[in-house]
Amino acid sequence: MLDESCESSDGLDNIFSDDFSKISTLEEAGGLPTLCGICEKPFTNPVILSCLHIFDHECVRNFEKNDSMVPYTKCPRCDTLSGSVKTLEAYDLSVAQTRSEEDGSHKVSGATVKCSVCTDGNDALYRCLHCAGTLCERCRDIHKVMKVFSNHEILDLTEEEKGNAEILQRNMLNTKPVMCTIHPESTFTSFCLQCHIPLCETCFECEHKGHITILLELVPTHIDSLLSDMVECCRLRQKDFRDSIEMMHSLLSELSSSRDANKTLINKTCKQWITSIERIKDQFVHRNREIHDELEMKIWSRINTMSKTVDHVDFACDFVKV
Repeated sequence: MLDESCESSDGLDNIFSDDFSKISTLEEAGGLPTLCGICEKPFTNPVILSCLHIFDHECVRNFEKNDSMVPYTKCPRCDTLSGSVKTLEAYDLSVAQTRSEEDGSHKVSGATVKCSVCTDGNDALYRCLHCAGTLCERCRDIHKVMKVFSNHEILDLTEEEKGNAEILQRNMLNTKPVMCTIHPESTFTSFCLQCHIPLCETCFECEHKGHITILLELVPTHIDSLLSDMVECCRLRQKDFRDSIEMMHSLLSELSSSRDANKTLINKTCKQWITSIERIKDQFVHRNREIHDELEMKIWSRINTMSKTVDHVDFACDFVKV
């Protein structure tokens, strides 16, 4: 059927246009495609391309004569290139056949946030923590069956996230896993309290075995506890500081009073010393005057005595001459 239709481009368009509308209808109805978009028959051995479109393995291999040795596969629907046919991921049919009842609660119309994985423009109902992207129902189910996504954790979007892209973006940033800088293939899972660094499982086994660690999700609680202890300690220190400040203010008051008292005492002492010095000065001046007066009187007495002696000698000499 494929070979006959591929003889002209019009025939090729007819093959896909009808079935792709069926797939779209199925997705809008809340289910995954159950018919191959190339042969229009139920899936027998479906595979998932990198663009997340699903086709039967044989149909993909025959489409444009793809060969397992060719290094890439071109999607018949969106022309996106995937790996070779030999390396394509198989799709688990049980996912399309067994829907959990809770999935029905996610069929909300009018969601403003769209799926960031596929190009169909479907409303986003989930988000992947590892991909940091939003998912529609089909992409969520594909996440479940592809091996490369087996370790990814998918969360349901809240009503608030569905209607507000900013809130969704903020929540996605807050919950996005951080890859280990030493082992890029692993995510941080724990935190070493001794080294104060986040750890992946490989880091823990290789270098931090025996160290005290906590789960990464408990770090905020641990930090809150540390902050609470630090705040309490700071409050106690703050009280001590306030008591010390009050004591220092009291000491300043006492020091000021002591300074004024000492100044008064110094002035009083200086005045007393000045008075005593003045009194002693007067005593010394008076004594000095008395001593000089006494000496002066003695000298004048000697002078008078000597003058009289000279006069007597002159008289005696004059008498002898006569």
